[in-house]
Amino acid sequence: MLETIEESQLRDASPEDLKTRYAELFAEVQERITESMEWPIVYQNGVVTTRRRRRNSQDRGCAYLQRSSVHHDVNYDALRSVLFKDHSMNEPKYVELMQEAKLLFPLAQTSSGEAGVYRLAFKATLASGREFVELVATQEQEQDNGKRSFMIVSKPVQSSIRVHPGYVRGQYESWEFVRELEDGGIEWIAVQHSDAGGWLPKWLVNWFNAREFHKDVKAIIRYVNQ
Repeated sequence: MLETIEESQLRDASPEDLKTRYAELFAEVQERITESMEWPIVYQNGVVTTRRRRRNSQDRGCAYLQRSSVHHDVNYDALRSVLFKDHSMNEPKYVELMQEAKLLFPLAQTSSGEAGVYRLAFKATLASGREFVELVATQEQEQDNGKRSFMIVSKPVQSSIRVHPGYVRGQYESWEFVRELEDGGIEWIAVQHSDAGGWLPKWLVNWFNAREFHKDVKAIIRYVNQ
């Protein structure tokens, strides 16, 4: 089980409390992104490099994975329109296994982005579907060189809503960073860590997740360029 945020801590939070939480979450994004560039490479699929962190005794859930890629076939504004604006509500448009994204309740906006708690539902081929209740927040900022960038963070929420029939409640956390490069390219780095719940063995989930992680990139690039 991953560390979760209590739903009441979000619903009852003051704007100042949320501002503090957002600052902590986005600082964590930068830490995770920097740290993950040192992890061992496990797959190379075209322009997408997948890395996996070596497990330690404190790790919960499945393995930490990172993917990184640089793109010249899509511009910043195109990626921003899908990943930054209405991030979770856009996901069913390009994630093949995602069945539904529902906003459970909005939160006060970040300094330059959005935040809310969502139910995200996925179908599965060999097991029950998986659903996740997530705090998702985005923030955009200017880099030191004047180029633009944005971050996305997702954190599991301990929710009072019942698990939907036919689903297992999992937990998921992710950290993403997208930035403009000096040469006009776009760098996109994502780190994920999850606990799928249910009976699936972790070694199988780790193998599948690492093998499939790069496919999100192709799906999104194809969607924004269609």
